[in-house]
Amino acid sequence: MKSTQIARRLAGIFKPVMNLVPTFPVATKPEPNMALDRSQNKTSSLFSKAKDLFLTLKHDFKTLGMKATFKKHGWKLFAIFFVYYLIRDSLLYIVIPGLVGYGLLAK
Repeated sequence: MKSTQIARRLAGIFKPVMNLVPTFPVATKPEPNMALDRSQNKTSSLFSKAKDLFLTLKHDFKTLGMKATFKKHGWKLFAIFFVYYLIRDSLLYIVIPGLVGYGLLAK
């Protein structure tokens, strides 16, 4: 017997058994704006607002693309990138070397 004939027979034998295996629906992720319902929470912190903004930006970038996201959130994206790189670069190139230099000179 050829291997293809054996495979067809085995598939025919196991077909009724495979119909007995339960199937489960695939879970879908909720939309980021719908998942975070902050309408009941009256005290929303800066962190939660930033998190909501990032989730919205991520969702818009995935669905609309880069060009439409920049048209929709232009100055906010610029401000986020500017502040992020300002903080990162000041820590990397000013604060950390300053602390290391201060520690070396203090000894």
